[in-house]
Amino acid sequence: LQTLALHAPSVAAAVAYTGALTLDRTVAVVGTLTADELIQDNSNLAKLSRAAEIASLVDNDTRTHVVVSASELIELIPVLRELAQNKRSVVVHVPISSADDITDVLAVRDSGCAVLRSATAQQAVDFSLVASLSAQKLGVPFIHCFANTSGAVDVQAYEPVADNADIAAFLKSEKDESEEGDVEDVSAADAAYAVVAQAMTLFDTSYSPVTYVGAADAALVYATFGSELSAETLGAAGAVQISLYRPLSVQAVVALLPQSATRLVALEQVVRQPTAWGPLLFDLATVLHSHEWEAQEDRARPIILDAVSAASPTEFSAAQLAQ
Repeated sequence: LQTLALHAPSVAAAVAYTGALTLDRTVAVVGTLTADELIQDNSNLAKLSRAAEIASLVDNDTRTHVVVSASELIELIPVLRELAQNKRSVVVHVPISSADDITDVLAVRDSGCAVLRSATAQQAVDFSLVASLSAQKLGVPFIHCFANTSGAVDVQAYEPVADNADIAAFLKSEKDESEEGDVEDVSAADAAYAVVAQAMTLFDTSYSPVTYVGAADAALVYATFGSELSAETLGAAGAVQISLYRPLSVQAVVALLPQSATRLVALEQVVRQPTAWGPLLFDLATVLHSHEWEAQEDRARPIILDAVSAASPTEFSAAQLAQ
């Protein structure tokens, strides 16, 4: 892909700019902003928040990017469900800056939309395109959330890709019948994982919907949603880092979890929990009692623990994680 240097006033502006410029031939951004206007005045992002209009604006042949605040998501659940039922190729970008925002994103995790989270500014730009291409191929709307750090950012952006041969081949490749469907279906989840993984390699071969970092023989393993922990911080522990949270590929998590794991800790950055445990813990429990797990003979099931904090997992030191 042809690239260009982009200096944007915020990560959210860079994401919106990417949708407007890189997918310019087919993009239908809610609002009437040009790419230049997005870059020149970050306050213009507020004009993109009329998300209730998108259900009537978009069809399956149009890539639509919308930027909304996390606090709007709960009210948009009926719209999100309608988009999912109608298989609309919509990407809803959600800037997050606190545990409150992440809690709001997780509250709509079962709306029928795929949920993808970026860990860095560059990933936010890249994954905005991954989400758009995957949404178009799968016929599933995506919620893409990313850390909207304060201040300007310098990232690698992309020239218009409408005529890019690799992307054209990705979109035209034959679909497995299981690719389309409810994102909660097990076979559809694995098929969607494969599509997103393939889209990610168009931008960086190191990207993956779910990754593992740390000791190969770790007894203590953490699980995070979109937070990247370094091997230095983890020490003798490991971490399963989930970027594609919905649909969650049970098969991928089972494959990445070390055989040596005896404790699996869900590191959850959430507040206002309606239940005693966080959403990630329930998903991990599902993984450890799945058919994929049971199919592994003589594999011990690790103990699941829940660690809930308003702070990001990346803010913890090695000593704090060990505690």
